[in-house]
Amino acid sequence: MPLLALPAEILDLILQNLDAVHLWNVYNSCEALRVASARSLFRGVEIRFDGAQAADLNTRRFPPSSSRLLVMVAQWSSHVRTMDVWGDEDFLEPGFFDVLATLDRLRVFRHVLPGGHLPLLPTADL
Repeated sequence: MPLLALPAEILDLILQNLDAVHLWNVYNSCEALRVASARSLFRGVEIRFDGAQAADLNTRRFPPSSSRLLVMVAQWSSHVRTMDVWGDEDFLEPGFFDVLATLDRLRVFRHVLPGGHLPLLPTADL
């Protein structure tokens, strides 16, 4: 039986058990599976900044000076519930804050400074 022939509920149960690497593989396979995997892939978002550029999204590396990462987060913003941002807030690209404003279902936001240090402010539970 082809994967896309499964009922949506069963497909969701399968996708919820995949790690980020495998979810990216499903996401890249076809448009129908991209939509199906986005819910699990973007529910918890981890963005790592390399200087001022967003470089990693849920273990996937993006080329420097590419805005694709932030565009992708904005595209799937309705699925984002938690976000962990690794990087110095003084160097975050301005577009990041525009994307952050679109996350109307965001419940938990954590910011980790370079070196793994948490900022002085506590985690915001929204």
